[in-house]
Amino acid sequence: MRNVYACLVHEQPACIRDLVRNLRAVDPASPILLYNGSQNPDLLADRPFFDRYGAVVHPAPQPMHWGRLHGFALDCMRFAAMHLPFDVLTIVDSDQLAVRPGYVDRIAEALAGRPDVGLLGNDPARQSPATTIPPARVAHREAGLWRPFLRRFPRGAEAFVHWTFWPSTVFTAAAAAALVEVFDTDAQLQALMQRTRIWATEEVLLPTLVALLGFQVARSPCSYEVVQYRTAYTVPRLRHALRQPDVFWVHPIPRDEHHALRAFIRTTLDDYAAADTAALPAPDAPLPDAAPEPPLDAEPGPDAMPAPPLLRTLPILDRMRRVEGWLEDDEADLLIAATAEVLRTLPPPHTLVEVGSYCGRSTVVLGSVVQALRARATVVAIDPHEGLVGAADQSLQTGAPTLDRFRRTIARNGLDDVVELIQACSFDVDWDRPISLLLIDGLHDYENVARDVRQFEAHVVPGGFIVFHDYAAYYPGVQRFVDELLAGGTFRRVACARSLMVVQRPVAPTPAGRDRPAEATPHPAHPAPPRVRTTAPPQADAAPEAPLVSCIMPTYDRRAFVPQAIRDFQRQTYPNRELLILDDGPDAIGDLVPDDPRIRYLRLPARLTLGAKRNRACEAARGTLIAHWDDDDWVAPTRLAVQVSHLMQTGAAVCGLREVLFYDPARQQAWAYRYEADARPWVYGATLCYARAAWVRTPFEPISVGEDTRFVWAQPPGAVTALEEAPFYVGRIHAANTSAKRTRGRRWHPLPPARIREILGADFEAFAQPTPGLMAAG
Repeated sequence: MRNVYACLVHEQPACIRDLVRNLRAVDPASPILLYNGSQNPDLLADRPFFDRYGAVVHPAPQPMHWGRLHGFALDCMRFAAMHLPFDVLTIVDSDQLAVRPGYVDRIAEALAGRPDVGLLGNDPARQSPATTIPPARVAHREAGLWRPFLRRFPRGAEAFVHWTFWPSTVFTAAAAAALVEVFDTDAQLQALMQRTRIWATEEVLLPTLVALLGFQVARSPCSYEVVQYRTAYTVPRLRHALRQPDVFWVHPIPRDEHHALRAFIRTTLDDYAAADTAALPAPDAPLPDAAPEPPLDAEPGPDAMPAPPLLRTLPILDRMRRVEGWLEDDEADLLIAATAEVLRTLPPPHTLVEVGSYCGRSTVVLGSVVQALRARATVVAIDPHEGLVGAADQSLQTGAPTLDRFRRTIARNGLDDVVELIQACSFDVDWDRPISLLLIDGLHDYENVARDVRQFEAHVVPGGFIVFHDYAAYYPGVQRFVDELLAGGTFRRVACARSLMVVQRPVAPTPAGRDRPAEATPHPAHPAPPRVRTTAPPQADAAPEAPLVSCIMPTYDRRAFVPQAIRDFQRQTYPNRELLILDDGPDAIGDLVPDDPRIRYLRLPARLTLGAKRNRACEAARGTLIAHWDDDDWVAPTRLAVQVSHLMQTGAAVCGLREVLFYDPARQQAWAYRYEADARPWVYGATLCYARAAWVRTPFEPISVGEDTRFVWAQPPGAVTALEEAPFYVGRIHAANTSAKRTRGRRWHPLPPARIREILGADFEAFAQPTPGLMAAG
């Protein structure tokens, strides 16, 4: 079972370090996620220490306030789901300590055969209005406020209220995912959170919501004898408690590094010697099996001959487990074997190329094999380090940029002389070196896998390997590409462990019919570093390919408008484009989507806010540029061409219209909305066209009105530019606009309707027809 410790800390760095060593002493494997809930941004500045003990610092914490800690838990669930795959997540307070190993095994036994359990705590029973638990009593006073929300769930009233004491609470991965989803997408819950006066929200609302969402709240298999609220313990009481085999935690322990209770637990656990044993070696320490070479002037003889290096797997796996990522032990074992095979059988020097490094988990494996075998080899790690993971045809997840974490991983493992970093996408790298092993672990949809492989495939030498991670049913694009590659006959299957597939370019047969290594392209003695392209590669008799623009169209019960929006997309003069339609309305409009390979229709299982839908669309987008494509407005055929040209010429990240034309078919009136040029930079959301990197940096807030304006205002100075006098868009005013159009405001200026007729031309008659019975897109 995979466990993550989620630790909220807010003071006393020495005690935080003590907590990390404590957890690592009893559990050498589980990641430790530290969340800085204080106002001090430097509280967790000792990154080398935390890296050494396998503690991960949450990159974007928010200050927490006592009594409302649910945000800490949700932030940790989001981060862990993306970066630290887990089966259970354990809450650890900053004044809580572990007292014995075996905790994860005990939780695994308690959950075996119980997939319906979502939370383990001290009290699984519903708290009645007569409860003696103060936070639960306060919650019952708000029953009327919560009743409309509770009615949406089967037996919702029976789930209100649950409570659990917070330290050592356990959430299962399924329950955590459900909690994150409901908090991120449910507008009614978001409104309630603004009004509620419930305190200890983490102890009341989270277990109550777990029960509402259909999970069982169960009793923890661990004793709470010394996990209490504001209780002062003595050493004799702790010594007595530790005689019970189900005591795994103590809370509270004063946040004083030298306090007698802390000293007692340290002594009980051998001064955390197990933590120091499990910790990573110092940055300059070699792997345990590496041996120094003899001096060049050593006398010849049997004692002076260097022993052949022995490759040991366990030390490399120990290194790997301290790094965030998804490579499992059996997959790493196969990767070690494949790397050692090419290093031993192919002529040196070697280049091992990794596409998709993330935080360096696989890089550490490759580099450690090179280091252990003392091979003449370089690991080239290629990744833009934007924090984007997943598959474009399913769902992309965006986290914090990973470059700093990758560099720390390489440094702390002493691999700086082995690993060469290229911060770029694979297709932007000019490559001319022979490759002994190519590891493909970037984005996992078919198009991205194919692009990564085709960029380097020709350079893989005969006898060399291509290794694919996530060859599994959950990423069908990877499976499809690998299967096609093998069917083509230029590569053959070698081995597969879990989701790691190894294929080989066959060696050439000898005249006698026996295989021999083909002549590899000679490596230069000092190869020049690969160059990162800043422009498209030159092509004979062809213009450089225009960047792909992903047009994103969220919709909700707009059947009457959708066909015109699709036709506007199809008649664009800009060639390289795609349209993503995200539909969460009860009247699904998939039947209106034509058979056009440039158009993808995504049917969402539940209604989302407009901001959440835009984020989903951006995750699935394949383009480097993204354009908003509203479902109820008119767009000229030149729109994309004009906006892409503007972005290319200005170097801006975001562009759109500051003056927007509108037409109301019901009243047959027209307006120009003009935003002041000297005011805060702003462009109209429906006309946005922006670099994908701008969205990666500042995703949309999960709201339905104003998410586009907040996105624009979150951009750095100089990133937003407005197009002047570019009438490629006319907005339609109707009763179901997502945001109301208050045409009497000072920025609204009446126009002659003939002006709109002139711009739309033959499209005007259809556009000017009133259409009743519509719903807002968000």
